Amino acid sequence: MSTDLVLEGQEGFLFLSGGRHSPLRFAQAGSAVKPESLSQFWANIQRRQAQLERRNIRFAHLIAPDKHSVCREVFPVEVTNCLGEQYLGSAPNDQLLQWVAYPQQRLAEDFRRHCYRVDTHYRPSGTLLMLRQVLAIAGGEKAVQQLPTDDQLTYRRQSNWTGDLGSKLSPCRSEDCERLVLPQAIRTYSNNLAGGNNGIIDLYVNLEHSKDPGQSPGLGRVLVSGDSFGRDMARTLALICQEVLFVRSPFLHIELVDAMRPDLVITQNAERYLSGVASDEDRPVFFLFPFFKDNAYAMAPAMAQALSAVLSYGRPPYMAWLEQLKGEMS
Repeated sequence: MSTDLVLEGQEGFLFLSGGRHSPLRFAQAGSAVKPESLSQFWANIQRRQAQLERRNIRFAHLIAPDKHSVCREVFPVEVTNCLGEQYLGSAPNDQLLQWVAYPQQRLAEDFRRHCYRVDTHYRPSGTLLMLRQVLAIAGGEKAVQQLPTDDQLTYRRQSNWTGDLGSKLSPCRSEDCERLVLPQAIRTYSNNLAGGNNGIIDLYVNLEHSKDPGQSPGLGRVLVSGDSFGRDMARTLALICQEVLFVRSPFLHIELVDAMRPDLVITQNAERYLSGVASDEDRPVFFLFPFFKDNAYAMAPAMAQALSAVLSYGRPPYMAWLEQLKGEMS
């Protein structure tokens, strides 16, 4: 069964076919990417790398492959164009390619393990695989080795989960899913933004890795700017980082970098969002995203305090807040 939004493939795999980014049209080369989108993507990468290098911050960008690019074996139509491949092929020079990960081939090698059938996102094993590719770019093998293996993680499993694709069918399709369970030493905060995507904020503080902030244990402090795939990565990174701040945005907001002063910045976009890339220079003020749409929004005081502290790194409010958290844990 297929709809305007969902296409059914073999073995019960469902695929996103419509929506604002219309991935199926680009997969079958029915639509062409505008040249300015290609050039703006690489201008963003070049600008981000230069900005972060000046600040002595490590950097990598991930293109999270679309499901149809990975699961071609069970996709019901021939894929004649992958936006990720198209963008990599349009790089103005080979030097810029070293900052971008596009693990389509690695995911495809074992897609039944890494992909959900009723959802566009990857299982935790797929998220780990993408993280390894990103950390190899940003920190080398030493950073990759800090990631736990799949069998070292703890999951909360859910039955009859319909995902973001199965829920669009009638009757719904479902499968079992798993969500990473974080240790008690990791404090989690969110602004719980509803009614939109851009503007979502998640914050993770790993108190086990914050005992001596000056030593930057693990990967230190990390900023992830991206979409829902980046959000999954941020949750996993919390296991090996002092702090992880995730912001839902297609841009790198350099003003957030200067406030947080992270050790590592990861930017990310789903492959389908390559249908139209805007310049970082055209970014709005990040904290105003929730107010561009008519939706009730209020940040909880605990989240506001935590976010204010993390964006005050190097000043007394940050240290006072961290000491308060460690006192609560002892």
